[in-house]
Amino acid sequence: MEYNDIYDEPQGSVLRGAIGAVIGALLGAVVWALVGMLGYIASVVGFVIAFLASKGYDLLKGRPGAPKLVILIICVILAVIVGNLGVAAYQVHQVYVEEGYAAYVTESKFFELMFPVLFEDGDFIGALAKDSAMGLLFAVLGCFGLLKQTVSKKKPEPAPAQPEQQDSFESAVRPDNHLE
Repeated sequence: MEYNDIYDEPQGSVLRGAIGAVIGALLGAVVWALVGMLGYIASVVGFVIAFLASKGYDLLKGRPGAPKLVILIICVILAVIVGNLGVAAYQVHQVYVEEGYAAYVTESKFFELMFPVLFEDGDFIGALAKDSAMGLLFAVLGCFGLLKQTVSKKKPEPAPAQPEQQDSFESAVRPDNHLE
């Protein structure tokens, strides 16, 4: 691809944009986890994840276009998965508190013991995969418009050329400018 004008060249850094998008998506994952802890899955949170990832990408001056779209999609997927893992960690914490394991083992040791066991359990993995798939569906519904807008953004058209104006002094002293 050949660029005729410096304004046609893509500006920004994909790496900086990706870092911003990951930070925004992680903030969105926290929101996803908090809503999930309340027992809900909401497509509006998918929009929030995509919005925060997009804002992070733009704030760190990421390159617009196809790279942004790919990075946002990856960030939304990862944020939903991280958010669901946060919900699972909360549920394990609830078991620790409600079942009285605090009298026998520290919470960090409980997590250390429970997570390997849970990730070997097919039912747990199946439930986590189902929740993540449903979460991704809701996230896609929530952020579809934002992602579509990212693809369809057109570069701004240049302003029409203004006729050059002469200064008043130059027009006053020009010989062809005389009163009749």
